[in-house]
Amino acid sequence: MHRIDTSTAVDGNFVDKNPTLGVEGTVVDADWLNAVQDEICNVITSSGASLNKNSFVQLVTAIDAISKNAIAKQLVESQAVKATVSTGFYRISDFFTLGPGFFIDESFYLRITSTDGTGNAVFTLRKTGEANAIATINTVSLSYSSINELRYMNKMQSSTTFADDYYFAIEFTGGEPSIYSFDIEGIISKN
Repeated sequence: MHRIDTSTAVDGNFVDKNPTLGVEGTVVDADWLNAVQDEICNVITSSGASLNKNSFVQLVTAIDAISKNAIAKQLVESQAVKATVSTGFYRISDFFTLGPGFFIDESFYLRITSTDGTGNAVFTLRKTGEANAIATINTVSLSYSSINELRYMNKMQSSTTFADDYYFAIEFTGGEPSIYSFDIEGIISKN
């Protein structure tokens, strides 16, 4: 792509003809028109669509499809979010959306430090409105101070909508410790 660069353009911009001031209107050449056409066509075809002379919504449809496919790489950090779901059970991440073909990836880092716990802290991936966890990602013993690093990858179940809300949760089994801290961070990627 390039700015219009014919001799009648001004600093890469179009100008209107003004006979009173002796200003010629900008002459549009084939190089510029072809560049614009190719840029637009490339967006449409990169979305998987074929060019259709009779359609006037292909560009917006392509942008919508490409943006949905690029929802990837949302950073999820938990320390700012801790919503009580029930006794000893907390939502520790913001809600995030996953569509078909998405998976959890990229070095999730789970840290739980406890000095007086006796049970476990179970780290799970959950979906809003469902009682059971989609996946148990890790279980951490609270009988000693611990730091755990893990890499977790799981392709999501098939979904027909992009409006599903997922979140990460910590559930304490065997009693919630009075002194603990936790953090988790990671990335949501698309396959």
